[in-house]
Amino acid sequence: MKRYLPQLSVLVALGMAILIWGASPNDTITVTRFNLTITSFPETMDGLTIVQVSDLHNKSFGDNQQELIDLILALDPDLVAFTGDMVDSWTAEYDHALVLIQALSHVVPVYIVDGNHDAREPDYPLQKDAMEEAGGIVLADESLRFGSINLIGLKERFGVSNRADPVADLVDDERFNLLLAHHPADFTDYAGINVDLVLTGHVHGGQFRFFGVGFVSPDEGLFPTYHAGSYTQGSTTMIVSRGLGESILPLRLFNGPELVVIRLTHQK
Repeated sequence: MKRYLPQLSVLVALGMAILIWGASPNDTITVTRFNLTITSFPETMDGLTIVQVSDLHNKSFGDNQQELIDLILALDPDLVAFTGDMVDSWTAEYDHALVLIQALSHVVPVYIVDGNHDAREPDYPLQKDAMEEAGGIVLADESLRFGSINLIGLKERFGVSNRADPVADLVDDERFNLLLAHHPADFTDYAGINVDLVLTGHVHGGQFRFFGVGFVSPDEGLFPTYHAGSYTQGSTTMIVSRGLGESILPLRLFNGPELVVIRLTHQK
């Protein structure tokens, strides 16, 4: 056994070095930009900029979220979209989300859908009211007009066979349809109702990322198809945010927190 101790020590040291190196970006927010040129996007709204905030999971960046607030506002969004899991249901603390929503909504419209951790909370109806009092607009199987866009928000559900069914009748064939949802694994469902753009999160980039590939998803298991970035199916594009926080396992490797910025223009 003694002769293997040096090798074991090296392996332990190497493992610790990888953990420290991989986890080191976990408090530094990365901004990922997508410039989408889409035929169905209205020319009158060219240059519309959306900042997507996903999977906060109670996390705070700076005192009263000031670091995160300053970064979002510096990106000069026309709207901010929260795509679920403002809290972590194991230790739910909505104050971190409420401070952020209140500060942003004084400057820019804020639209919110819930995620599985939000919906699991017994007091979520009260928190929904609090988010609306803070200035956010919570969309639960509802749609509204944002300029020439039809903006749809999907409510979180458990154990459904087709996640898009509850909002299928809200799709407007005469307008650009933007869907805010939480689960990327249901991309085929979203494409099936012919929305133009879907914003999702949930997977945390696969939690651990190696060479740009996500390791695990709560819905898809190991090496999920939809872990981060942009995906296209038919006329539907889906953006998957890696999110900002952690859940269950408080560790992200090679996968720092992310804000997503989408700039939309009309393709002539």
